[in-house]
Amino acid sequence: MHRAGFGCILVGMLTPAVSSAASDTGYGLLWSQRLQTSSESKEQRSRPTLDPVHQRVLVGTAKGELQALQLADGSLAWKQDFTGRVSGQAVISGPAVLVTADDGMLHALRADTGERVWVFPLGTEPAAPPVVSRGKVYLQTGLDQLVVLDLQDGALRWTCDRYEDGGRPDQVTLYGHTRPTPVLLPLSQRGKAKRLVLMGTSDGQLLAINDDPKEDECDLVWAKRLGPEGRDFADVDAGPVVLDGIIYTASYAGGVYALQLADGAVQWHRKRLRGVHGIAADRQRLYLTARDRVAAIDRKTGKSLWRYRFQGGVPTEPIVRDGVLWFGRSTGPMTRLNAQTGDVLQVIDTGNGFSAGPALRKQLAVLLSNGGMLYLLAKNHGDALQ
Repeated sequence: MHRAGFGCILVGMLTPAVSSAASDTGYGLLWSQRLQTSSESKEQRSRPTLDPVHQRVLVGTAKGELQALQLADGSLAWKQDFTGRVSGQAVISGPAVLVTADDGMLHALRADTGERVWVFPLGTEPAAPPVVSRGKVYLQTGLDQLVVLDLQDGALRWTCDRYEDGGRPDQVTLYGHTRPTPVLLPLSQRGKAKRLVLMGTSDGQLLAINDDPKEDECDLVWAKRLGPEGRDFADVDAGPVVLDGIIYTASYAGGVYALQLADGAVQWHRKRLRGVHGIAADRQRLYLTARDRVAAIDRKTGKSLWRYRFQGGVPTEPIVRDGVLWFGRSTGPMTRLNAQTGDVLQVIDTGNGFSAGPALRKQLAVLLSNGGMLYLLAKNHGDALQ
C-alpha cells in the first residue's frame, strides 16, 4: 500500500443520429473523442465525471485507463493506467480523484495532474463507486463489506463485515450492490446513532450502520429484509435515495420499498415492481429502470404514474435533471424523457449502445458509448448534427 498526503489528439468526428420532440430544442454535438477502438470496446460502464474546477471531464475505460479531457476541445490533459478495467465512476472531492478498477484497489489521484497519492487494497472487486462525506471515503465491496477510509491519506477508519466469521450467502446476484449512503438523522430520531450509513446487500437486506461507531467497530442500528430469503436475485441494487426522512430502494426480486429512516419500518411496498436496478427521485416522483421499461411512481404513495417500454438492451441508472429523465440502453440509444409525462423528448443513437449514464451540468451532457466514443453535447446546439 502506498500512501502520501494531499497537499490527446482529437480524432475523426462520429455524429450520432438524433431526433427530438418539436417542443424541445434538444442537445447537439460539440465534439467527440475516441477512447478505445470499437473492435475491442464491448461494454463501457464508467459514467463520465465533470470537473468544473479544471474544466475537464474524467472517464474510465474498459481497457483500464482513466482519462482527463479538456471540455473545450476534448484534448487529453492526463491519463492514468490500471491493471484492470475501470467500470466505476470517478469521484472528485476537492483536490482528490477517487476511482476503483477491477484490480481490487481504490486509487486516490491528484485532480490536476492524475498523479497517484495513495492506494488501498480492497481484496476484491468493488461493488460501486466510492462516496465521500465529512473527510471520509465509504466503499462497499463485492463481498458485502463496508470499508471506511480517511480521505487525506487512505488510512483505514473502520470496517463492517457481517460474514467475517463465515456464513456468507452464495445466492446468484444480477447487478451488484448500492452505493453506501451516509445520512444525518433528525434530532428526534437519534436514539442509537447520530448518523447512519445505508447499505444494500447481495442477500436482499438493507442495513443501517452507525457512522460514528465506538472503538471503530461495526455497529448495526437496524436491518430490513427486502428480498426473498434464500432466493436468487434478491440483491438490493437500487439507490438508496433518502428524502424527507424516507428511504427509497428496491430488491431485484422483492420489489420497490419506501422505508422510515429511523427504524426501517415500511411506509409502502410495490411487490410487483420486480427487476428494478436503478432509481432516481425528485420532489414528486421516483424513477425506476428495469430490463424492459422505465417507470415513474408517486413518491409518497408508490402509485404508478407512467411507464415507457422498450425492446432490447439493459438500461442504465436513470438520471433526472430540470424536469428531464435521461437513460441509456446497452444495445440502444440514450433517451431523454419528459419526467412528468414520460413523453420522449430526444433520442441520441450512436449505433453502439450505452452501459453508463451521462454526466450533466447546466447546458452540457457528456456520453460514453459502448463503441468507445466520448461525446460532448450542448443544449440548443442542434446545428452541429446532421
